[in-house]
Amino acid sequence: METEKPFSDQNLLILISLPDHPHLKHLCGILEGHFKKTHLFNFIAYSRQHGISATERHIRELIGRNDIRLVLVIQLATDFELSVEYYASLRKLSKLVFWFFDDDMFFDATSKYYAQAADAVITINYFPLMAYRQLEIPCICYRP
Repeated sequence: METEKPFSDQNLLILISLPDHPHLKHLCGILEGHFKKTHLFNFIAYSRQHGISATERHIRELIGRNDIRLVLVIQLATDFELSVEYYASLRKLSKLVFWFFDDDMFFDATSKYYAQAADAVITINYFPLMAYRQLEIPCICYRP
C-alpha cells in the first residue's frame, strides 16, 4: 500500500548553509521524496560570492520561477546574512518554516526572533516547545 504524500504536487525550496553535512544531506534526501520537486540553495556560499542583496533577489526569483509553495530554512545560529525582516517578507510569496537544530542553546539569542518571521518551526529539542507556544508560533519537535 502506497503512503499518501500530501505535498507531492508542490515544490519545496530548502535554504541551507551546510549542504555537505551528511546529516543534513540525509534529511534533504528524505524530503525530496515528499514533494513534486525540491530545490536546494546554499544561501551562505551565494551571499559570500554575490552579496546579500543579490542573494535576497535570487531567492525571490527561485520562489517565483519554480512556483515554490514552501521554503524550509536550515541555518546555523551564527548565520545572519539574511535578516528577520527579509524572511518575514517571504511569507507573502510562500509558507516559511525554520528547522532549528540548536535552539535549546540559542533560543533567547536568535531562534525566537527568526521564528517570529515564520509560519512554523521544527525543533529537535523539547525545551523550546513551550516558549514557541507562548509566542503563538506553531512548532513541532522532530528528532531525526
